Amino acid sequence: MLRCLCINILEPIREFLGGTPIKINSGIRGNSDHYRLLEQGYFPSETSDHFFGIPTQLRDRSKIKLYGGMYTLSTGATDFTHSMGVENVFNKLIREANPQEGYLKLNGNKIQVGQMILETGRNSGWIHISNPPGIKFNKDFYYKMKVRASTFLFSRDSGKTYQTI
Repeated sequence: MLRCLCINILEPIREFLGGTPIKINSGIRGNSDHYRLLEQGYFPSETSDHFFGIPTQLRDRSKIKLYGGMYTLSTGATDFTHSMGVENVFNKLIREANPQEGYLKLNGNKIQVGQMILETGRNSGWIHISNPPGIKFNKDFYYKMKVRASTFLFSRDSGKTYQTI
């Protein structure tokens, strides 16, 4: 999943941005990382794609009702920044987005993504991007499980709430 994320999503984004480096600031997370972020005042989802399929104990009753006590449906995600600024990069990318089909059209190629989220708050910001569900699951299964409804989102409060693009 990490290799697919780097080759199929991050590298095309880097090329689209003129070959300039992107800085990864968060990748694979385990449960201890999740709890550390909560303690620091962030709002990471217990069903985050950052878990890369690592079984994760759920606490949210509505999620337990859907998935059982453990969540294993994550597909892999990373957060990144760029020297152009995350809002500038996000706006540039979102102009190339097809929200209905879940892809970015970069340099003439369709780049499927699971989610792309601009997250800002507390004097920091990053772009969260994840593999599409098809990397791990049949698309019908993924949507039947109601894993996610929106591909392109933004949050101005470090992930506490989200708005759809």
